[in-house]
Amino acid sequence: MILISVNNIIYEVSRYIPNHPGEGIRNIYLRKFHRKDCTSLFEKFHNTNEADELLIKSNNNNFKITADGISMVCPFFFKRKIPKYFYFIEEDMLNENLEKIFLEKKNSFILRRNLEALKNSLIITYYDTNEQSYIHNKIIKIDNHWEGSISIENQTFHYKEANIEKIIDKMMIGNNFDPL
Repeated sequence: MILISVNNIIYEVSRYIPNHPGEGIRNIYLRKFHRKDCTSLFEKFHNTNEADELLIKSNNNNFKITADGISMVCPFFFKRKIPKYFYFIEEDMLNENLEKIFLEKKNSFILRRNLEALKNSLIITYYDTNEQSYIHNKIIKIDNHWEGSISIENQTFHYKEANIEKIIDKMMIGNNFDPL
């Protein structure tokens, strides 16, 4: 999985790498930009509309990977870069991938997109050892802050923070969950 951000949108581009016409030119490789905002370099090196059209096609493809190998994931909600605990999982592969992701580390979490409310929310997924099941908590951006809650051992904690990283720190890391 190679996640990059261009113009405040995150894209998954790993399947596009073999088709990337600039791959290797001037020592530019898409893999080098994994989890980074590439907007300035994208604008610097793409002088035609072709690259923009690929991203537009991806944006209009109902969140599926295009024939070119690019998938629009979600808006770029983060402060500087895409955090390591943010995962892109195709929705039809969700349960299969969750089992693989959480196989070794049960007291951990991931953050992923929420297709039901893509523009203003994300989902925190973690494995609850007491319930022996996956818990999917929505965190929502309301105006200029994020809100979310987590239930641990029959207690529910509500959180409200200005940026997504702080709410993750309080909700998950503060409650002894490790980012994957």
